[in-house]
Amino acid sequence: MSEDIRKYYSSRVSQADRNKFLWQVGKTIDGKEVSEDQLDIIVNTIRAKLKLGHDDSVLDVGCGNGLITKIIAGRVKDVVGIELTPELFDIAREYNQLGNISYINNDILYMSPADFSSKISKVYLYEVLQHMDYPNVYALINMFTEILNKDSVVFIGGILDEEKKWQFIDSYERRCSYLSALINKEDALGIWFHQDYLRCIGEDLGFNVECFPQERALYTSGYRFDCVLRKL
Repeated sequence: MSEDIRKYYSSRVSQADRNKFLWQVGKTIDGKEVSEDQLDIIVNTIRAKLKLGHDDSVLDVGCGNGLITKIIAGRVKDVVGIELTPELFDIAREYNQLGNISYINNDILYMSPADFSSKISKVYLYEVLQHMDYPNVYALINMFTEILNKDSVVFIGGILDEEKKWQFIDSYERRCSYLSALINKEDALGIWFHQDYLRCIGEDLGFNVECFPQERALYTSGYRFDCVLRKL
């Protein structure tokens, strides 16, 4: 994750009330927090795609302020949440802590497989991939091959869809604004991915890969997709 992205989220935390969780992590429409119904769709999708149960030990990569982490933790054995941005990490520990959650303030790519318990059975990351370049995404999935056992499952949610990019940036004015942001390195959305990239690298690293559209009722469904990787 770039220094610009860390500054972006740090700024959002500083501009909002400490418990304005959805706004802090950019879950907004026209500057307003999305509804609880939207959060429910995200959480229910994670639960369903990972088939989460009370015996699962889960890794939440890029857990942000722990809003989703805490909800997921209520239905599983335990969760490890990894967050790079110190301000979000502090919010997670202060407001979204449970006895079965462990939060780590670090970049997962700077960690080693030895830092993780072999008991981890399932992994999820939501709207995280956009903050990683192509080589780092490969490195991340390669790390999963080392910390997960056969049949372990990874859910990657909210991936910016390269094929829908210009449908989302759908006017001359929006495209000018977007391209200007790229020139100034100020693009808040981040990296867009083609589904075949994830299929190719996932299969190369020993995963069965399935990409699928988001639920239509979800506010990001017009320009994002989700992906499940199962280790073979």
